[in-house]
Amino acid sequence: MNRSNRRRTESAFTLVETMVAIGVLGLALEGIYMGMMKINEYAEANRLNSCATQIVLSEIDNALSVRPFYPTTAGGADPFDDTRNTSSTDKVPSSLMITHALGTPVVTKPTIFSDPDVLAGITVTNPMVVTGTLSVVATEASITTGGTAATTGTSQLRNINVSLVYQYRGQSHTVQMSCLRAPDQ
Repeated sequence: MNRSNRRRTESAFTLVETMVAIGVLGLALEGIYMGMMKINEYAEANRLNSCATQIVLSEIDNALSVRPFYPTTAGGADPFDDTRNTSSTDKVPSSLMITHALGTPVVTKPTIFSDPDVLAGITVTNPMVVTGTLSVVATEASITTGGTAATTGTSQLRNINVSLVYQYRGQSHTVQMSCLRAPDQ
């Protein structure tokens, strides 16, 4: 075999190796790309869940922190000590008042997440906006003392259930929490 034939064979063999290496590298890059897309999808879902959880926690916090809370009087004012009453009595959630039809949900449609219109100097043409349905339901909590259940309508304890339902990638997601609220003493 002469030298020129040997070089051609080596060059052709190197070209085949190069094509195989490029193909393997392409498959590896595709796998990395698909993995990054899946990680981004998980991050997006977790961000939405965190935002939804924060909205639900905010409603729970609102129900637990409003002062003064006396559900037997209109406006939630303290019937025994007028010095404790403030101008903020209108902030008592109506779902906690005894005059409100207990068990009737108070429903709102909050925005859970909205992409910014401009991101890193680039205008976003179709920003992602996710909204949900927030439901706050207060019911009279049942109490048992000495083995006897309290009469309905006498308990001032409120069982507050907060639920937020939203759609993401064609699936329904729900964040739900509950708490108990007793009147101020």
